[in-house]
Amino acid sequence: MEAFEAFDSLLAAASRACCSPLAVFIQIQGCIICLTLAVGWGFAAYVRNRVIQRMKLNIANGNSFAFICEDINDLEHSAQLNLPRVSVIMPLKGFGEHNLQNWRTQITSLYGGPLEFLFVVESAEDPAYHAVSSLILEFQESVDAKIVIAGLSKTCSQKIHNQLVGVERMHKDSKYVLFLDDDIRLHPGSIGALTTEMEKNPEIFIQTGYPLDLPSGSLGSYCIYEYHMPATMTKFKCLTFSANVQKMELIMVVISDCCTIRNVSVWAVCTCLDADRHMDHLFAASMLQRHYLFAIMMLSLLPGYAVAALLLLLYFLILPSSFLRCSSIPCSMGFATGGKTFFLWGGCMMMHAQDFRNDLYGVVSGLQDGGYSDDMTLAAIAGQHNRLIWSPPVAVFPHPLASDLSFPRYWNYLRKQTFVLESYISKVNWLMNRALFATHCYLSWGFVWPYVMALIHLAAFVRAPFCGSTYSEAFSSSCGLSLASCLLISTVIELLSMWNLTKLEIQLCNMLSPEEPTVSLGSYNWGLVFLAMLVDNFLYPISAIRSRFSQSINWSGVRYHLEKGKIIKIERSIANGPSYSDLAWKRLYGKRQIHRSTSFISYLSRKYYPLAPTKEG
Repeated sequence: MEAFEAFDSLLAAASRACCSPLAVFIQIQGCIICLTLAVGWGFAAYVRNRVIQRMKLNIANGNSFAFICEDINDLEHSAQLNLPRVSVIMPLKGFGEHNLQNWRTQITSLYGGPLEFLFVVESAEDPAYHAVSSLILEFQESVDAKIVIAGLSKTCSQKIHNQLVGVERMHKDSKYVLFLDDDIRLHPGSIGALTTEMEKNPEIFIQTGYPLDLPSGSLGSYCIYEYHMPATMTKFKCLTFSANVQKMELIMVVISDCCTIRNVSVWAVCTCLDADRHMDHLFAASMLQRHYLFAIMMLSLLPGYAVAALLLLLYFLILPSSFLRCSSIPCSMGFATGGKTFFLWGGCMMMHAQDFRNDLYGVVSGLQDGGYSDDMTLAAIAGQHNRLIWSPPVAVFPHPLASDLSFPRYWNYLRKQTFVLESYISKVNWLMNRALFATHCYLSWGFVWPYVMALIHLAAFVRAPFCGSTYSEAFSSSCGLSLASCLLISTVIELLSMWNLTKLEIQLCNMLSPEEPTVSLGSYNWGLVFLAMLVDNFLYPISAIRSRFSQSINWSGVRYHLEKGKIIKIERSIANGPSYSDLAWKRLYGKRQIHRSTSFISYLSRKYYPLAPTKEG
């Protein structure tokens, strides 16, 4: 009985603490985050639905090939003859559960122009080598495809090395180069849609698409789905800003001019005044922006609000007006609805082949010289030179996840994703990464903590009748229950918005690939989706902090060490490294003994080993 009384006292004290002004602010902020995500996904759903309705209208008007192109006249022989040559480069590592089906969708494209496929592997001992050889042999009469052996990387990640070797081996007349990961399924008209956009708008520097994760049922797979689609702010590892180097250098001057001032309030006021002095150089400042800056300066004079004012000022400086005018909220890949975007996904990137031949803006040297992440590096280059990143609204690709994606494997995958924030190519890129790091840590835990507080409120409310609550305790319990109710309503709205967007993206994918097996929304467990949102947002800052201090990562059996944002050391240890990749559970090596202790590994070896015979004799 005494134990229950002590527990009730502790619960009541916790509930009162969760009704303090700061705690109330955190809980209201959590509701705002949920509703902001819901609005963003609602806008994305609206854009996807417009594409679906346009395709249905084209089909009703007699265009049975609307899944390939909007105008059926584009399929005439005279139009097909003028299509540019495209080289598709696929860096491979290992062989897993869905690879064969994914590769089939990639090489059976209905693009009518000259097209070549380059499968780039590290060595002939890679299990992917034998699987791809069998596939190429099957389609040798109809597809121009070849395997390229890249060898071991020495100055960059193995994936980037494979991509650059593929660029060296691509056809001399190729106008565009398309990089694809081996874990996505293309639609028959995807290459044509990407090429059409590049032809219509030569200003496009990089064109990209986004994955639609198909969870396999485990919590780890739903965490991956949540990571890619409904990420809270800055989970967008490929986010880039429109500010150029000169603007960011001026921002750093503004802040450093006042760094010697010890009093925080005076520091904030001086920084605001210095920012106003540089305003016209930072960006074309409107009267509203100057009023906003003045309001921040006034806030900094209030007792206890100086630090908050500095945070608002940093936000104001880092996000210039050209970025704020974006139609999409910078929150996640799920908000990337087509057209101009700030999100770049390395699983699908189309670029001008000539940019690589000329090493424009240092795209080749930037990747080759210590590059760890291909999309992060290219996004930084695009932002630095104010180049356009584009995404067609039809560039949504099914991404089937491994049938047994365990939670430890999800954690290893998350570690690799957060590690990209430690790689950079310039001082400005480093500053952006640090801003992403800080913002994400704040918003991720700002999303999670309101649910913890709501749980405390509910527990206190349930126990209140049994412990003779005082008036103040009853008041705090009632206040806490109101806050928990607001959070519940916000969460329901958020999940409904996510459900609607996922439904429309599944419908769009089914229409774009009418010959493929139908993807169903019924396979999604929305209880696990909600749990994955909490788990993923709680773990991401932990993983990011660990990456910040470790400066090394194991990626598919290769350990990369970073210094000053670049790879300085590569360690390979086949004997001690993993036999399988984390996300897709791909077998990484062809000559290692298969461990018989795990039934799932045994299942994979029996099912796929005939496709990857080892060399004997």
